[in-house]
Amino acid sequence: MSGRIKQDITALALLILGGAGAASCSEDASDTHAADFAILMDETWQDRTLGESGLLQWIQGGEDALPIPAQVVVYRKGCGVCAHHLAGLDRTAGRVPLVLIRVPDERDADEETDARDFAPEHHVHLELIALPRGYGFTAPATFFVDATRTIRQVRRAVELSEQR
Repeated sequence: MSGRIKQDITALALLILGGAGAASCSEDASDTHAADFAILMDETWQDRTLGESGLLQWIQGGEDALPIPAQVVVYRKGCGVCAHHLAGLDRTAGRVPLVLIRVPDERDADEETDARDFAPEHHVHLELIALPRGYGFTAPATFFVDATRTIRQVRRAVELSEQR
């Protein structure tokens, strides 16, 4: 899908979801306090810096909270595919810190099981800023952040779910 079509789909989704209070993670939404919904566009993250990806602005604690380099998994608490993926991570890899970033979702409030419970020992657990209407994101996504803060080796939910 071309970049223009993705932008058009994102614009349409933002319009449908309330326009004024929504932001796309691929655009600069520097005032995160004004947004009530955000779309995380993991298909655009490959070979972009954390700042360029738009993801960094939503992480509680910002850039300082994320060790560099790092292996990152963005997940949802009640996501079965996320739990399966986290359970299958190489428990001996440990060459760089494993960072789990939870996408808050009000539907997870009643979940007794947290996908995080299936993860190997990890170094950092972060959360995205809670937004009134949440995030448009299909979890999980996993990627590597190198020493230049560039995102590499992005693997998206569709690819990870096919490994089940």
